[in-house]
Formats: sequence, C-alpha cells, structure tokens
Amino acid sequence: KTINLSFAVTEPVVEDDVTGTWTLVTDAATLAAGKKVIIAQYVEADGAINTMAGQASNNRSVIASTVAGATLTPTVGTKVMTLADAGEGHFYLKTSDGKYLYNASGTKSYLRTKATSDDASWTIEVDADGVATITAVENTTRPIMRYNPNTSGSPLFNCYASGQEDIALYMLEEDTPEPTPDYTRNVTSGNYGTICLPQAGMITGAMLFEIAYYDETAKMIYLDEVTDGAMVAGRPYIFQATASQLNVTYTSGDVVATAGNYHGLYGFYDLNDENATTGNLTQDAGNYILYQNAYWLVKDRDAYVANYRAYIKLGVEGGAPTSAQAQAPGRRRVAMAVYGEQTATGVDAINAAEAPVKMMINGQMYILRGEKMYDATGRLVK
Repeated sequence: KTINLSFAVTEPVVEDDVTGTWTLVTDAATLAAGKKVIIAQYVEADGAINTMAGQASNNRSVIASTVAGATLTPTVGTKVMTLADAGEGHFYLKTSDGKYLYNASGTKSYLRTKATSDDASWTIEVDADGVATITAVENTTRPIMRYNPNTSGSPLFNCYASGQEDIALYMLEEDTPEPTPDYTRNVTSGNYGTICLPQAGMITGAMLFEIAYYDETAKMIYLDEVTDGAMVAGRPYIFQATASQLNVTYTSGDVVATAGNYHGLYGFYDLNDENATTGNLTQDAGNYILYQNAYWLVKDRDAYVANYRAYIKLGVEGGAPTSAQAQAPGRRRVAMAVYGEQTATGVDAINAAEAPVKMMINGQMYILRGEKMYDATGRLVK
C-alpha cells in the first residue's frame, strides 16, 4: 500500500539587525554608499513612529517603533536598507536579502523590490528639519516615496500622491575606525629620542621639542616644546614619549628629498633599521645620539643612526645656537643635561644623560672611564 505524503516547508524569517544608534538625517551630504538607513514616517514629537517593515504585494508594510528627539528606537521587524552608489549622485536602496527597492510602473506607482538594479535608482534630499524627499529617477509618474496613514487601518509606504505624508531617514551611527597612522614607532613612555620624517604630519603619543640653544658652559641643551604636535617635513625633533607607541599621520603629500637640520639637530630618514651598518655621520666628537633616554657620544668613527631619526651636533659651526633664543609664546622650555645631573633656573630640568660617558662605534656602544674603553657587558676592550 502506497501512502503519499506532502509537506509544506516554511522558511524561517530572518529579521534585520536594528541594534545600535539610529539618528535622524538632516543633511543629505552625510549619506554615502555603504551607510545603513531606516525609512520612517516623519514626526515632530517624541513617542510613536511607524517604520518601514516587510514587502507587501505592491507596497511596504509598517511596524510601530518609538522616537525621542533625533534618535529612533526601531522595533524588531523594521527593515534596514543599505545605500549603494548608483552614479551621478543617485543611490540604490538594497534590502538585507540583496534586493533593490524600486518605484514600479503603473498609475499608482507601486513600491516593490526586485533582484536587479535596473530602473531602481533614487535621489535623496533632506531639509534641516529632517523631512526626506526620496525620488525615483526612472519613473516620473508619481516618483516620490511617501507614508500613507490609511485611516482604514492599513498604513503603508508607497509612491501614491493622494493623502500621503512626509517621511524621514534615520541612519545608523557607526564607530569611525581610527585612521591607520602613516608612521609608528614603539617607544618607552617617558623616554626621549629623536625623529625626522619626510612629510608634514601630526604626532600623537609623544611631545615634540626643538632645540632653542646650547649653553656650553653649563653643558645644557635648552628645548622649546612644539605644543600643537605639528611636524614640519624634513625637520628633526627631539621627542618625549607619552605612550608605548608614537604615531604620525601625514597632513601633506609633499615629500622632502633630503632630511634637513634645525638648530643643531641633523635628521636621517634614508637608512634602514635592518641592514644599515653606518649612519654616515662625520667623525666629530661633538655629535650625540639620543637613544633610550641617554646620550651616546659619537667618537672616532661613523655611528649608526636608525630610520627616521636624528643626531645632535653641539659646540661647532652649524650646530645648536650658543645664545639664548626668544621663547615662543605658550611654549614650555626644558633643559637637558649633556653630562650627568645638572640644574636649571626657570625651566624644567631633564637628565637624559648617563655617567660615565658612552660612545658609539659602528652601532656598538662602549663605556669610557678615563682612557679605557669597556663594552656593554663591562669587559675591557681598549
């Protein structure tokens, strides 16, 4: 005996995700491809509001939600549209299942969805009060999308002109990702170092300083803080880290061909951290490298300077000025001791030097005590 069975399979309804903050759009310039929007009736008071729900035969149904000020709280069942670029300043309105909302041909200008984007583009205008005018580009019979309160009990969204009311757009506020910095460097918070970049930019994670002058008698470098964090392309700076990473976002596409010098700081950015063995520095005992919060004396041979860094030249022509410079208004002035602990009057004293004096030869650090040289482990070298 054969028994025929039949089954009705019902696809589960997958509701759109309406979580998040939905804000009234009052400027069409904020709309862009990829933005998520909800279409709603336009209301002027807090409380109940009808938002666009699922597709009916020739229109879109509604569902009750709430609004407070410029913020919409949509009910589950509200449908989310994603804006897609249709060219010439027009948008497509895509549903979560990938279909396109369009103004269908006919005397009533039905509102339907379809799988293809042809004849489905819209222009969107919004006034300062939030009234949205969403107009079908291809269908000019009754092109404007409206809300129909339908006093018989079946409110809906369509494009039929008679008895219709204004609509509004609410856009999902998405967290704007932090822009990827153009240059980063891992540092130790509180430590000092040098930096010189080929493009102008804004630095975070560090305070910038420029050399004001060098007091040769007191062996002190006086610095002025660059309070706005703005870096000039090709200009070397001293920095103090305020975080574990400093970040620079370039503000100009202009590239400086060679790193410059400024009041005794000489910049480099054409070396490579991985394979550079010598920094092309002149064999001058007046050069210092500020590294890991300590001064390293450059003596007898070329020393290694890593990418986007600088060295300090003191006490020679072209080095740091030896007379006090006028301090720019609002700038903090600090003093760095070249040798050991020093004191300063009227400034914040910094001790970035170590005793005994150290020197750098071909990227290797040595300790000098009298006429003897020791390596970093304390072993006598020379």
